[in-house]
Amino acid sequence: MEFHYVYLITNNITQQKYIGDRTSYIEPEKDKYFGSGMRLYEDVKKYKRENFTKTILEKFDTRKEAGEKQGFYIKLYKTHISDGGYNIQPDGGLCYGSRK
Repeated sequence: MEFHYVYLITNNITQQKYIGDRTSYIEPEKDKYFGSGMRLYEDVKKYKRENFTKTILEKFDTRKEAGEKQGFYIKLYKTHISDGGYNIQPDGGLCYGSRK
């Protein structure tokens, strides 16, 4: 079974945030995946993973729905780099192998 969801990663030290969408064969609450953003990756190395929190924001029936909703949450949580967050793309990252 596939699980499609949008998640929020919060740096508990700096309060910077990252929104990602994911498709997994593991239930979202058990999935250890932490995002692919380079800035996020660098800070996880710097601050250590235990100083970050992952929150599942919404689950979807399809990958497409999750990818389309990612941009909504980036705006809602102000996670774009222009707002001090980790997201580089204002509408999210890769969806079906190409930029949205």
